[in-house]
Amino acid sequence: MKKITVFILILSTFFISCKPKTTDNTNNESVSIKISEELSNHLEEQISELIKHHLGKIMNPDRIEIRKCNVQINKEKREVKNIEVAVNILTISENNKKYPPLSKADLDYVERIIKGCVGYNQERGDVVIVTNE
Repeated sequence: MKKITVFILILSTFFISCKPKTTDNTNNESVSIKISEELSNHLEEQISELIKHHLGKIMNPDRIEIRKCNVQINKEKREVKNIEVAVNILTISENNKKYPPLSKADLDYVERIIKGCVGYNQERGDVVIVTNE
């Protein structure tokens, strides 16, 4: 009987030590927010690189200026809430090289490429803006 009591005491001590140190949900929320921010930042970097890569196939990469790339994450569902991208196709590059403005058809084509890169979803509220300045 004494051995069983000691074993139960050791076992209960083990389970108590295995419990999380805190039951405070604020710590879990801050971890979730940090993960969401890291994921968002990673996706923004990947989307920017993907846009530059694909547009770089059809035009001089010096013309491509990513003005905004914002990915919002739904923390509860752990999925993309929406994506906002703004890209400017420069008419004067940083090297002061001048380029002709794009036609409306070319701007629409660039917009379709960008939408493909970001996995554009209108129902999700995604926004893609292409300018030519």
